Amino acid sequence: MQNTPHDQVSGRNESIIATRLPARHVRLIFALALPFVALAAQWLLWDYFKPYVWFLFFPVAFFCAWIGGLFGGIGATLISTLLVWYFFLPPVMSFTGKNLAASFSSAVFVFLGCLFAIFHDRLRKLMRRRDEALAAAELGRSAERLRRLAEVVEKVAAVRDLPSLMAIIRRAVRELTGADGATLVLRDNGCCHYVDEDAIGPLWKGQRYPLESCISGWVMLHAQTVAIKDIYADPRIPHAAYRPTFVKSLSMAPIGREQPVGAIGCYWATQHLATPGELELQQALADAMSVGLANLDLFKRLEDARLAAEQSAASLHESQERLQLLIDHAPAALAMFDREMGYLAVSRRWLDDYALGERDILGLSHYEVFPEITEAWKEVHRRGLAGEILYADEDRFVRADGAEQWLRWEVRPWHKSGGAIGGIVIFSEDITERVAARQEILRLNAGLERRVAERTAELSAANQELDAFAYAVSHDLRAPLRAMHGFSQALIEDFGDKLEGEARNYLGQIGIASRKMSDLIEGILALSRSTRGELRRDTVDLSALSAGILAELARTEPEREVSMDIEPRLVAFGDARMIEAVMHNLLGNAWKYTSRTSQAMIRVCSCELDGRSGFCVTDNGAGFDMAHAGQLFLPFRRLHRQDEFPGIGIGLATVQRIVHRHGGRIEARAAPGEGATFCFTLAEGGGAS
Repeated sequence: MQNTPHDQVSGRNESIIATRLPARHVRLIFALALPFVALAAQWLLWDYFKPYVWFLFFPVAFFCAWIGGLFGGIGATLISTLLVWYFFLPPVMSFTGKNLAASFSSAVFVFLGCLFAIFHDRLRKLMRRRDEALAAAELGRSAERLRRLAEVVEKVAAVRDLPSLMAIIRRAVRELTGADGATLVLRDNGCCHYVDEDAIGPLWKGQRYPLESCISGWVMLHAQTVAIKDIYADPRIPHAAYRPTFVKSLSMAPIGREQPVGAIGCYWATQHLATPGELELQQALADAMSVGLANLDLFKRLEDARLAAEQSAASLHESQERLQLLIDHAPAALAMFDREMGYLAVSRRWLDDYALGERDILGLSHYEVFPEITEAWKEVHRRGLAGEILYADEDRFVRADGAEQWLRWEVRPWHKSGGAIGGIVIFSEDITERVAARQEILRLNAGLERRVAERTAELSAANQELDAFAYAVSHDLRAPLRAMHGFSQALIEDFGDKLEGEARNYLGQIGIASRKMSDLIEGILALSRSTRGELRRDTVDLSALSAGILAELARTEPEREVSMDIEPRLVAFGDARMIEAVMHNLLGNAWKYTSRTSQAMIRVCSCELDGRSGFCVTDNGAGFDMAHAGQLFLPFRRLHRQDEFPGIGIGLATVQRIVHRHGGRIEARAAPGEGATFCFTLAEGGGAS
């Protein structure tokens, strides 16, 4: 049979009404209905339960007191008493005529049922008050934890260094979770760094472990909270690292939800599985530390930025002061302008040169200060503001009083930090005195050139006179000397056998004197020629030249054995003819003064004299006393007797003049009987090896 729409609506209404009834009322109705269920069951099974009339009603009364409370228990007891009194106590189906035993059993049932209902109601109320007290205590503890957590968050927000942050977090972790130990772990490249701890025993502070080998690394890699009751039953735990510690259980929360930078660990000395509340607190503290670490990083960046800004400001201020000091004390007129030609900075010289005195012109327009500025100068300013650099090394101006003034000036743009042109800088310098000095120098140079030309002409005339004198000496003096020498020789040859006594010796002395006079004339001519003529710059192979001269000397005295040491690749730069004369004289002297030495040695090598490259000629001959070294280079001065080592004393004087002509220097070092060394340099770059 199908339900009608009316029945469906009625069913829904009854269901709604039933759902709207309080659960307390539903339990009461159920409790009052149960005695009737017991009646039906006992009526059907009476043959089995007889004569135990209260067999099913005692449990029903007690159960109804449990589900229906005081009223349900008392109501079910009274209903059960009436049902048993009427249906099961004889005479049945009657409320009257019952015996004393029936009345007593009924009274006992009512007493026990009501007593149980009253006792159960009191017990329920006590349990409710206990639960309320426990809930209130838990609520208080939760409130205290929240208050403490808020304090931690507040302290974390105010902390400015990592040690303080770690101290706050590690104390809060133990306090709020009740753990026996807590560790703070930070990610350090590929390792877990146990940076701090607070525990009843030592853990792993300061140690590092690979991320893959410890539970804190697992938490960081997976960004998950973990709670482990028995650490030795979990394969993620490095058991060897935990055995020396008190730890039996742990929980670990990541610092940072998406990309953890560390972890916070809680540890217990007995087996303990962290509750969800403890895990939430641990994660909240980990989140607080994550915020604290981010704040520290932000504070560091802000502090670095502040210090950088302060340094930049100080540097800028110092730079501005230096710039202003430079501008104020610049020896030239200097001014800085903006794009409207307003003064930004001026030097003291600018104020003085343009007769502005102590006038404050900063901020004023250049054209306001100098209204007479020409259009040509304004065009220069416009070109400078467009980015062009303009200057003049010498610019002539005629002042209003007619005085001539020379200026060196420059106009160039200055740029802002973004690169845009901010204005121009004008630099000007009064170079009137410098121009006048240059003109005076030009005038003096012209006069000097004229005097040099005059002196050159005089020197040329003197040289011509010297040449004429040399010609006279060679032509006019040589003829009488030849006659004297010839006639003395003729007398000896024609009348030598007729000459008596000292006459023959006298004629011999005349011949010797004429030859010596001829040698002196040749020496004078050589000395005069050594410093005349144009000085050429040739490249001279000094090693080959020395070898050739010594070979020529050896051919003149083949019987002598002389050791010759010539350094290879000696090169000199100078007049080849004069350098050859120098080497002829120095090597000739070395050959001459080693003539009485048994194992003669002559050496030619490079040297350094006064920091310049030079050359040395060394021998182991007679030498000389350095006390007389000052006379070595004087013409016709000799340190040895003529009968020991013949000569006229003109060679070293010639050498010195040639060396000086080349801009060089010569010196001698010697000792009697130990030989001599002559070292010389030519002009800068004139000697090399």
